[in-house]
Amino acid sequence: AHSSPLLCSRESVSAVGRMSGGSLLRLFQSEYFDAHLHMHYLLRMEQSGVQDYLVNELYKMTDDDIDFYLPQLSQIALLRYNKSSLHRFLLDKAAQSMPFALKIHWLVKSIVEDKTPELYESALAMLNQCEAAMVNSSASSGAREEEEEAGPPRAQRTLRSSSDPDLQSQLRANSEE
Repeated sequence: AHSSPLLCSRESVSAVGRMSGGSLLRLFQSEYFDAHLHMHYLLRMEQSGVQDYLVNELYKMTDDDIDFYLPQLSQIALLRYNKSSLHRFLLDKAAQSMPFALKIHWLVKSIVEDKTPELYESALAMLNQCEAAMVNSSASSGAREEEEEAGPPRAQRTLRSSSDPDLQSQLRANSEE
């Protein structure tokens, strides 16, 4: 379980509570507020306090729900790139999981390649940030550590698995240089 960074402040929670006399906050905290309603309100409510609250609540959703709604989340993140912290949430998830990062990358890359005028700049920025998240992620650093612990360098592994004597002597000569 990943602890979520606090993306919404007390002010944004109180802003959500002030709307409609607190009924919106009661809805968000009710047992009836499911992933589908979450996506609906994330798209429809553009106020920054509401956006921050809903994005922060995404950290509590299951990975399966996030994965299911990933195309919608990616689209909303690009539509509200400068107004919402949703793209930061997606990048946090990308840094935790390489498969998740690849899915985001593919979705955003398709929007970059479509060259949709209103989304192109934010999609290009998100694509670059997603690539950085994949490279610098805890998931990729864990893979590098496993590789380092796995044994000898690649040339030595090839030497051990190769049965060709000429190749073995050539590899030995290269490794000694």
